[in-house]
Amino acid sequence: MKAIISNISTHLLVVFILFITVLNVNIASTPYSIFDEMNYQEVLKITIEVDLNNLLKDRLSKEDYVAKLKFMDAGGKLQEWDMKVALRGKFRRIKCNEMPPLKLKFKKKDLAAMGLSAANDLKLVTQCVEDEREAKVLLLKEYLAYKIYNQLTDISYRVQLVKVTYQDSKTGKRKRQWAFLIEDTAQLRERLLAEKCKNCFNQSIETFEQETFKLMSVFQYMIGNSDWSALIERNTKLIKTADHILAIPYDFDFSGLVDAPYATVNAKYHLTSRKDRIYLGFDEHLADITPTFQYVLSKKVEIIELVKKFKLLNANDREAVIEYLQTFFEDDKPFKTNTAYLELSATNTAEKN
Repeated sequence: MKAIISNISTHLLVVFILFITVLNVNIASTPYSIFDEMNYQEVLKITIEVDLNNLLKDRLSKEDYVAKLKFMDAGGKLQEWDMKVALRGKFRRIKCNEMPPLKLKFKKKDLAAMGLSAANDLKLVTQCVEDEREAKVLLLKEYLAYKIYNQLTDISYRVQLVKVTYQDSKTGKRKRQWAFLIEDTAQLRERLLAEKCKNCFNQSIETFEQETFKLMSVFQYMIGNSDWSALIERNTKLIKTADHILAIPYDFDFSGLVDAPYATVNAKYHLTSRKDRIYLGFDEHLADITPTFQYVLSKKVEIIELVKKFKLLNANDREAVIEYLQTFFEDDKPFKTNTAYLELSATNTAEKN
């Protein structure tokens, strides 16, 4: 990687950083939301009271279940919210042995009564494997992936780490686990002055905002994530501004940085390990992607420091994350690409349809 970036001029780097800064500053001031209400400290303790037996009896259910959420706000006041929860996701809702991922649905009238934004859907990313320590480590590493992308750009999902007490509304039985919340996409769109992108499959390269797409592609390469595609909206949220489509990544549990034991190796890209990296962005971007690499490299100290200070992971786990990131920062070989990406994506789309 050093060989790729060593020839770039300081001028180009400054121009790129200024451009990314402009993108980051061009964020709308959005109404205060329920997510903001919960986003005031590193770890927030919450309680979700729901009929657990009913919730978990059918992993394919699309039903909403009556629930109650409790947490202590920044002013020290206990907040209690009547809401509904639903199972969400595809792979993890079936494969996770513990609590499947959830969607928390607040009542818009209740939010309005408290002077909060109408953004009322929060995703809850939950522990997946049975082993308590491993489940915690995997979840915290995925949370870190979101935080690392936050370091690179504000055009990203905000997340809030939580310690959840799941309380059965029928029996009173409790269990505590780690999780994190992802802000409502509606609020993300408000922040980025964007709207829903309908029928956005197989968009041409020209329709995307170029610099943010390149940044996302390099980030996905850095964390070793091959489980995404902007063309078929796989683990990528597409939203539309007045001029372009913005592609925003999510779901990083299949990345080499997280290295989840249930993650499969993507054989169609000729990968042999969960930690292998491959570039899945547009091939057309390769001719001028060096400034993007330089920008990410300029954030190396901040990214490594972020991991070092994340003491919820023990020293060995933090070091493992840093060592994996260093293999990106110190790589002196051209990064691995897949020139058949567009054809593969088109095939996937055809299969999906």
